[in-house]
Amino acid sequence: MVELDRRQRVTLVWAGLAVVLAGFEGSILVVALPAVAREFHAGTSALSDFGSVLAVGAVGALPLANLADRFGRRRLIAGGVAGFSLVSFASAYAPSLADLAFLRLFAVCFEVLVVGVATALIVEEAPASGSWRPP
Repeated sequence: MVELDRRQRVTLVWAGLAVVLAGFEGSILVVALPAVAREFHAGTSALSDFGSVLAVGAVGALPLANLADRFGRRRLIAGGVAGFSLVSFASAYAPSLADLAFLRLFAVCFEVLVVGVATALIVEEAPASGSWRPP
């Protein structure tokens, strides 16, 4: 069995936490949809359009992921977590469903970026043997 050094352990824990936060952030909106519908007096059609806009956000992460090679995966993950956190905070003050959709579009972009780059970082940092244990 391979033992992980401190740097690998810290990297794997933080990258894993970033993936969990991004997943939670992305899925919590499903729970909030009834409240969103009530707040903005939105019907099924408007909520469907809202969901469609969010799906487009994933495409925005593709060009951003290329920046990981230039600036480093850890920096991009930290920036992505900060990005989706700030945009999510701003979402709480969105005056309309269109504004909320616009903000959530960027949040989804950051979330997908974090998940993709963190997954790549985890694959790079984990031992190749596949048989490792924490100390």
